Amino acid sequence: MVIAPLFIGCSKTPAPSEEAIRPVRVIRLADQGDAPALTLPGEVRPRVESRLGFRVAGKIARRFVQSGDSVRSGQLLAQLDPQDLAPAIESASANLESAAADLRLAVAERDRVQALRAKDFVSQAQVDRAQAQMDAAQGRLRAAQAALVSARNSVQFQSLMADVDGVVIAVEAEPGQVVMAGQSVIRIARGSERDVVVSVPETSLRSVQSSKTLVITSPTLAGEHLVGKIRESSPVADPASRTYAIKVEPVSSKAADRLPLGASATVSFGLPPSPGILVPLSALHSSTSNPKVWIVDETMLTVRSVSVQVAEDGLRDNGVMLRVSEAGGVRIGQLVVTAGANLLREGQKVRLPTASTGSIGATGSSAPSPSP
Repeated sequence: MVIAPLFIGCSKTPAPSEEAIRPVRVIRLADQGDAPALTLPGEVRPRVESRLGFRVAGKIARRFVQSGDSVRSGQLLAQLDPQDLAPAIESASANLESAAADLRLAVAERDRVQALRAKDFVSQAQVDRAQAQMDAAQGRLRAAQAALVSARNSVQFQSLMADVDGVVIAVEAEPGQVVMAGQSVIRIARGSERDVVVSVPETSLRSVQSSKTLVITSPTLAGEHLVGKIRESSPVADPASRTYAIKVEPVSSKAADRLPLGASATVSFGLPPSPGILVPLSALHSSTSNPKVWIVDETMLTVRSVSVQVAEDGLRDNGVMLRVSEAGGVRIGQLVVTAGANLLREGQKVRLPTASTGSIGATGSSAPSPSP
């Protein structure tokens, strides 16, 4: 048997490699400064809009107005085909004549029975029966008269009249179309009062409702700015867009004349200053329910995790509002990591962007991200 020698090799343990410095994107926390403004697009609409329709069903024979026409109260707008109700009037007239004939017969019968009763030829029960038949005939006559009046009124209802002065803003039915009773045919804007209707997102509704400074602009104003105020705020969100409709009226009544219906406009809402610091949503990180951010030590170029508190109603379209705390948390002037927060660890070294560090305020701008 040959026994091979056993050689045991010895080697040194390799030194741990130095951890790579991770490039990060940062912002410098800044005060909000002046009160921010929220600008929303809107549309000029009439303050009061009437949807006019026929009170009876029928086929439209003629229409006398077009979109954009000015109308006066009592002006004829459209008319239904009169042949639809002609048989109803003839039937009501015939029923009235029949009821009148029945009443004449019942009166004659009652008079005849009363005369016989005076001679004691008939009983009192027959007189009462004749009187009741005459009363019933009178009731049928009144019903026939009311039916004829209703049929004649229906003929009048075949003519659609304007009930107020205004401007036709839409025509929703054409000649030859059969419409139902109450169906909207013509829309009229009453008077010259105007509103600018804007759609406000859920996150900005409370701030917009408390805004005291509203400025209306429109291409039709040739650079002129109008002061406005909130006239109406919808309590229910639109089911499709989940936004709330708010109607803004110009403070000056003469300004409404320079806002044509349907024109585009914008409304700038002066929002109250937010008590806190705005950071991008990507700056938050946490493995628990408490949100945190990474603060950069500019001397050592390391990061440390700091717990933060979100301000009440702090969610914004461009970030989240954090409370300022001098004792702990975040403070104005600190650098906060905004990209790659979930990949960092406590005390890790980082490399800042080569460009000047940005800051975030009312607009939420930040420094450019370096290439790794």
